[in-house]
Amino acid sequence: MNITCSANLRNYSLSVGVPLPEVLSVSGDIKRFHIKGEKRGSSNGWYVVNFARNVYRVVFGSWRTGETFKWNNSSDYRPSVKDLYLAKKRKAAREKQKRDKQISTALLADREYKRAQDASASHPYLIRKNISPVDVRQIDNRLVLPIYSKPDEIVNLQYIWPDGRKRFENGGRKKGCYGKVGKSVTDDAWLCEGYATAVSLHKETGLTVFWGIDAGNLESAAKNLKTFYP
Repeated sequence: MNITCSANLRNYSLSVGVPLPEVLSVSGDIKRFHIKGEKRGSSNGWYVVNFARNVYRVVFGSWRTGETFKWNNSSDYRPSVKDLYLAKKRKAAREKQKRDKQISTALLADREYKRAQDASASHPYLIRKNISPVDVRQIDNRLVLPIYSKPDEIVNLQYIWPDGRKRFENGGRKKGCYGKVGKSVTDDAWLCEGYATAVSLHKETGLTVFWGIDAGNLESAAKNLKTFYP
């Protein structure tokens, strides 16, 4: 049996930084789920729902942080002020840790990009995509692409291996960030999803082309870009 996550439970899970899925399984078994905002494909969240004597009892938490939270829907149950205070404090600490990691990753990305060499036109990925190495560098057999949060500020790197595998620096920013092909920005520019498409559009039009990393990031990248290039 499944239930819809109640508004009170949903708000509580949001307040502690482990937002639960909208639909919960009432099986008494541990269920894993993706915590919004964490790495795509991860399932660090977990929950257990039990039902007895007309009361739903929920225990949930994050395997990544080791935190556990409890909730039930009895009429007299309310998370204590202390619980909410500690949850808010833990959430602030996690957010600070995330920001600190993003800063250190941005510094690493900048150093790595500076030590990278011009990419070879014979790189297998470029050949397979039938594109030239434009605004891309190389370290060993990996293509190295800078990811920006604003003009000239590298916050992350995308690496592309010869077989097409793509990876980013661990802990680096991604949401709202973008790559760029072309040196100057005129009144017209393009926005697309990935690097290979950006190079093809740039070759065809001669214009600057921004690429939003993946489809899920296009909207936030567009909003970010509009602040710099209205």
